[in-house]
Amino acid sequence: MKRILICLEKLDIGGVETAVITQAREYKRRKYDVVILASDGCYTSILKEEGFKVINYNFTLSNNIYIPNELEKIIEENKIDEIHIHQYPCILHILSIALLKKIPYVIYIHSSIKGTYEWYIKTYSIYNYLFPICFKNASKIVVIRENEKYINSKKFNIDNLNKYYYQKNSFDIKSFDKINNNKTSKNKILIIGRICKEKEKMIKSAIEFALELKKNNSSTTITVVGDGEILESFKQQYKSDINFYGKTTDVFKIMNEHSIVIAADRCIVEAMLLKKIAILSNYNGDLELITKDNIISLSNDNFSGTKMTNNKDLLNVILTISKNKINQIINENKKYIDENYDIRKNILDEKLTKPNIIDIADFIYCIEFFSKQNLSEQNNSKKLYEENQKLHERIIRLNHELRLSLTYRIKNKIKNMRCKNGL
Repeated sequence: MKRILICLEKLDIGGVETAVITQAREYKRRKYDVVILASDGCYTSILKEEGFKVINYNFTLSNNIYIPNELEKIIEENKIDEIHIHQYPCILHILSIALLKKIPYVIYIHSSIKGTYEWYIKTYSIYNYLFPICFKNASKIVVIRENEKYINSKKFNIDNLNKYYYQKNSFDIKSFDKINNNKTSKNKILIIGRICKEKEKMIKSAIEFALELKKNNSSTTITVVGDGEILESFKQQYKSDINFYGKTTDVFKIMNEHSIVIAADRCIVEAMLLKKIAILSNYNGDLELITKDNIISLSNDNFSGTKMTNNKDLLNVILTISKNKINQIINENKKYIDENYDIRKNILDEKLTKPNIIDIADFIYCIEFFSKQNLSEQNNSKKLYEENQKLHERIIRLNHELRLSLTYRIKNKIKNMRCKNGL
């Protein structure tokens, strides 16, 4: 029986998190022992109630490789024989243990955002060494975009394409079939997405499109689900027109009460599973209705919309579409998702080979180099601290001397004035 350790940053709202939870539930359904290592979030209590062992751990980002005794103890006590790494900050903490103990590990590439590797390397230079070591030694690299394996293999000189496993961002399809679909008219619109700077164009474009639809039907309601640092500014901008719901772990229930869903990535797949009119949005603010004509190409890009162009005629399409055509589109979409996104069929479940520890010399050099660098930075920080302390003490001493001097001069002045006045 497999004993799997799943590593991710935080059990909070997000597409990666819900994908990981779906995967964990499937492994548990297959009678595997699953331990989840992540910082506590809104899903922690839910997973514990389902019988998962969830361990609170903070995967901090820095220019340092960690070999924490705490993680070694977790792996030994739970007899872990397979590690799944879902986010890049986890590499700093878990990679050294996986390599040194020769535990097979899987690294997942969830993000479709261009420049992700470059950001990590630029911000934390240690990843310039870690990424090649991590990918080359992985038992498997799971990608959710078909083209990602070619991008990754080219960037990190990985010749063996059999190392890659293409896994669509899957769901427990059977659980959706149990949900009673609420069929509503076209006047209930739901927009889903994190309301942050990176997705500002996406959310704004969706809202403006929904408002245009509302002009043609005053009874139209518009709800936005999502949280983020610019939520309050959006609330101020659209005070009376939009219901801002905030974040939730029960997006299915809210989605089921609407007829049109505007979203991207995993959320738009959920909309199609619930047989909703699905409009895909992307970071540029482009919008497109998903139909049988474009669903395959959009699916291969994980419904990120990176290769999608804006449909300028979309407003007219939605306004004029007939009920029969709507039913045809949503049924065709549902059929495609049912056939291609079932977690029971679409999950990595095979015997993994132990890491060969390719480029172990580079890994040891990496540890030594950044350990020395961190030690040097600590020594510099200590030196700066000591210098600051000396400056602080000098300032205190000068202030004291100044006060004494000022007091002496004032006393002298008073004494001279008294002498002049014959006092």
